[in-house]
Amino acid sequence: QGNLERWQMTREAVGFYNSVCNQATYSIPARLFPVDHESVTGTESGTSTPAQPSLASVTDLIHWTIRNLLTEPQHPATLVPLALSVLDAKSKNAKWKFLQSVDLRDLVEVAGGMSTEKLLQYGHSLHLLGSNGTMPLWHVCVNLCRPRRGISSSEVEVDVAFFFSHAIGDGFSGLAFHDAFV
Repeated sequence: QGNLERWQMTREAVGFYNSVCNQATYSIPARLFPVDHESVTGTESGTSTPAQPSLASVTDLIHWTIRNLLTEPQHPATLVPLALSVLDAKSKNAKWKFLQSVDLRDLVEVAGGMSTEKLLQYGHSLHLLGSNGTMPLWHVCVNLCRPRRGISSSEVEVDVAFFFSHAIGDGFSGLAFHDAFV
């Protein structure tokens, strides 16, 4: 690694700068999710709000999408940094470690009804360099948005926030992730 990567790692290791984030809101066709009939609720006017998919079905779709992104040969620039970790991040001898596999259950969190502000606060509080070579230097936080007026019941909105170490990318890297994610 070069001096810029070492500098970014040092800033993160001392807690000065935890991560970079690119967040986007996606409208996903509701037909891609099984219906969670328990989430259909009545309103004061007697009408009902659209059914929301379960968090488990959103998690499954997000995992499938990211797994495809990680294994798709057309995205080599995105693939390599997503499989990197760092050994001895707090030392002068920090070194890259290429991970043979990643467990998305440890890297992707899905919640429902969270504000964008809380989503971003939570993601930026994560210390991505703290795994000593066992985890990649990124995390995805997904929020299943509450149904809003004016949004078709045939669509489900989710916020997808991609947090990553500045040692492996910059703002344009986050845009590349979201471009590949779509």
